[in-house]
Amino acid sequence: MFLRQLDYKLFNFVNGFAKRWRWLDYCGIFCAVYLIWFMAVAAFVFFWYLPTRINRLRYLFTLFASTAGAYIASAIVGFAYGRARPFVDLEGTRQLITTSFFHKSFPSSHATVAFALAFTVLWFNRPWGIVMLILATAVAWGRVFVGVHYPMDVAAGAILGGVVSYVMYRIIM
Repeated sequence: MFLRQLDYKLFNFVNGFAKRWRWLDYCGIFCAVYLIWFMAVAAFVFFWYLPTRINRLRYLFTLFASTAGAYIASAIVGFAYGRARPFVDLEGTRQLITTSFFHKSFPSSHATVAFALAFTVLWFNRPWGIVMLILATAVAWGRVFVGVHYPMDVAAGAILGGVVSYVMYRIIM
């Protein structure tokens, strides 16, 4: 019960800044919807900076396995848990993007995949990985800001993405 109350309070705090300043709304929408695609491109660009062909192949396999595995794990957990999105549950949610209310909220698939990408890069290169983790955090913030996820949804996605990425890294390496 305490966690749910905290979740609602954090959501209302972050989402409460939506529709106040147009520039912040654009930033939130960019982070929530488009930033994950830039992360994917950056992860592929990083592929060319690895020193050997063996490392490149291992990285590529880990990247694909991590992102696909994270997405599938997110779908399975979401099917089992079935939490409604904030704009369905809470009155007064400031929703900036449209998404189906039939889709699950917990865990956030965007956050799960973003953190799987970020952690995969981190296992191979710490500086690039830290930058990717910052970008993944921006994706997670954006999903809450635009009103489609609770903070616990994106936190669970971050954990799930990190765990799946680590398991795939350990299997492939």
